[in-house]
Amino acid sequence: MSHHKKWLSPRIQLLQEEFARGGDSAVEAFWQELHMRGTPLFEPVEDAPNEVLVTFVWQGDTNTSNVVLFSSLSTYMDGFSFEKQQMLHLDGTNVWYKTYRVPKSMYASYQFSPNDPLRDPQEVADWVERFKNLRPDPLNPHQMIFPQDEEILDSYSGVCSVIQHKDTELPYLPFERGNIQTGKVACYRFRSQLLHNERRIWIYTPPGYDSARAQAYGLLLLLDGFSYIHTISPPSLLDALLAAQHTPPVVTIYVDTLGETTRSKELPCYSPFVDFLTTELIPWMRERFHVTHDPQRTIISGSSYGGLAATFAGLRASNIFGNVLAQSGSFCWKPDDEEEDGWIIRQFEQVPRLPLRFSLQAGLWEPMLPAVRQMHTTLRTKGYPVSYHEYHGGHDDFAWHALFPLAFQELVQDW
Repeated sequence: MSHHKKWLSPRIQLLQEEFARGGDSAVEAFWQELHMRGTPLFEPVEDAPNEVLVTFVWQGDTNTSNVVLFSSLSTYMDGFSFEKQQMLHLDGTNVWYKTYRVPKSMYASYQFSPNDPLRDPQEVADWVERFKNLRPDPLNPHQMIFPQDEEILDSYSGVCSVIQHKDTELPYLPFERGNIQTGKVACYRFRSQLLHNERRIWIYTPPGYDSARAQAYGLLLLLDGFSYIHTISPPSLLDALLAAQHTPPVVTIYVDTLGETTRSKELPCYSPFVDFLTTELIPWMRERFHVTHDPQRTIISGSSYGGLAATFAGLRASNIFGNVLAQSGSFCWKPDDEEEDGWIIRQFEQVPRLPLRFSLQAGLWEPMLPAVRQMHTTLRTKGYPVSYHEYHGGHDDFAWHALFPLAFQELVQDW
């Protein structure tokens, strides 16, 4: 169902009236106002104090034939069709807009695609071309930057704009980097004999790391390392949590993924990948860094397929990983030779309870929500300690970034 006809922004309505009376001068005044106040526009909903109308705007030109709003919000509201995610054009002006009614507490990133081809990409190359056309919102200062991974052929760099209502604080204290102590990051190349490949791993050691301290450091392992180290849970976030005394110091391994083809083989419940982590990577870490051997002080974490892989690692190796943090885990996944979705859920139904703790998160706007809910119910029924959070958002790095500190704090609170 398309929502943008149902909800009309009062400010856009006013602009229509002003344009009818004053022509182009009304449009110029509108853009000047937006340069001052920023975008997107937030307007109250009279009968719902916890909701707002959010209006995205794009300043087109004479060559603009369409603008697509590229976001988990538009996908959820309008369905996965670029044609349906088009913005509306205020006739006779350079104003393109789209309005939704949303909860104030939402987390979403978005980009604009002007002069979009409006067809669904079929090949990876089509996606790469489309992503090159995406633009951040020039009137929104809040952004997430995705650097290009020079080692991955199909990767691209991008800048997303992010929406966060002024009444919704991120669940951690943002710090200026200059005001706090910072940890160190070192990059290594790790050759796996089991997987017959080599990948980068990044090791974060917290400020004041001491290889001779009495207690070994807790260990956090993050899959999809490039995404996590640059956007979702960068070292600066761990520094900030430590400075605010929200979490203990941990040594963190960011484990790289070698492009989409390797990722979609290694991360969905692939035993050799778990063997690589437990028999090659973790022993290598323990030899070189002062990290714990206690599974109760070891966390494995990831998002999407990475959340599925983290959960499978917990299932297969609870003697190494005692804590699983899965952000929007792809729990609906099934092997090719099975008919029923949710293979990993069935495994946890069938095995006796393992010494594991979980933190699960899922967005109310994402297709894997039912499977994550089913996983949560299964784990609770089996008696696992689980913290569980649903948020107003989609399958979105910004939401994972915003909510990672909360989940991480819950898992380490009694260390």
